[in-house]
Amino acid sequence: MKATDIALKHIRKLYAIEKEAKSLTIEERFQLRQEKAKPILDNFGLWLGKIPVTNDEDFKELLPTRVTQKQIDNYLAKA
Repeated sequence: MKATDIALKHIRKLYAIEKEAKSLTIEERFQLRQEKAKPILDNFGLWLGKIPVTNDEDFKELLPTRVTQKQIDNYLAKA
């Protein structure tokens, strides 16, 4: 499986959670993200950290999916 396919698999899971969260209150959304999205993001971050920096075409396709810890923290925040 290509790296981009693996990344998209994680991202699709997050989008599904956001679809579920759409009608929730801020507090409920926070709880949902903590319970469901945080483990996915943790796993995704670990996986991204294991990808070697190379000139590989597959890696170049994956570069836009790199996210910062600050972006993850903002996503998981209550507000």
